Amino acid sequence: MKIANSTPLLTGFLIAVMVTINTSLSVNIGESYSVFIIHLTGLIILLLAAFLLKQKVRYKNSIPFWLYLGGGLGIFIVLFNNLTIQNIGVSLALSLGIAGQIITSVVLEHIGFLGTIQKKFNPSMLPGVILVLAGSIIIIV
Repeated sequence: MKIANSTPLLTGFLIAVMVTINTSLSVNIGESYSVFIIHLTGLIILLLAAFLLKQKVRYKNSIPFWLYLGGGLGIFIVLFNNLTIQNIGVSLALSLGIAGQIITSVVLEHIGFLGTIQKKFNPSMLPGVILVLAGSIIIIV
């Protein structure tokens, strides 16, 4: 199995562990402050890694500034996960999140959003989308 094929499985494992830890922190110190601590910790780790690997931070003026704002979306993802998991649990929150990701990614690939690989929607994709949604519904019940 190529590393690119196994990386999403590792990512899924890390996300499940991460949101559980993040939610526990949020319960103990509050939502807003926990999101700050979570991102500050990530920044410190990345800066340390860049220092150890002798990598420089590169900013390119030639690309639109708004492309650098993805981290802002990350703040909301962490905050919403922290709030949601406290009320519905990890498995339901993540399964609904995955359902949202699948639906959104099918739409974004269909239009080739931001120059990503364009993959037109075709009916053969529908069973996969339906199964993901059905899985979320089964977890709800």
